Amino acid sequence: APGELNLYEGENRLTTTTSASWAKQTEGILTRKVPALPLAAILNKQEMAAARLLKIDVEGAEWDVCRPILPTLAGLRPDAEILIEITPSEIAAQGHDCAALIEEFVRAGFFPYVIDNVYTAKFLMELPQDNPPQRLRDFHLTEQTDLVFSRTDASHL
Repeated sequence: APGELNLYEGENRLTTTTSASWAKQTEGILTRKVPALPLAAILNKQEMAAARLLKIDVEGAEWDVCRPILPTLAGLRPDAEILIEITPSEIAAQGHDCAALIEEFVRAGFFPYVIDNVYTAKFLMELPQDNPPQRLRDFHLTEQTDLVFSRTDASHL
């Protein structure tokens, strides 16, 4: 259903988020409300079925964004993968558990793998060439983590 999202601007005006708890921590200011739609209202079944990669980076709103798409995962192509930036503190601030969210993807047949992603320019400039995503075994994350969910059942991708 159509809705609205609050956009908060960070005090340095270089960051914007929809996360109320992040905005509170960083003294973000509510700058405007924008129209929002769930993914199922943006993509039709054929478009979802054709997608090779879904990238979800929603600054702590992973629970609200991912839960509605879980029933559609069976319709994705066999090699489809979902890349999600998981922020455990934000999920917990909303009364949810990131382990429960990860378990939902596993029940849907998608296994989680950790992608190394250090948020520094040096890391991005010197990306390691021999560091494939490793299978996540402990779903109780404590820090922001980039995960790729894949139907591949292996120790790494």
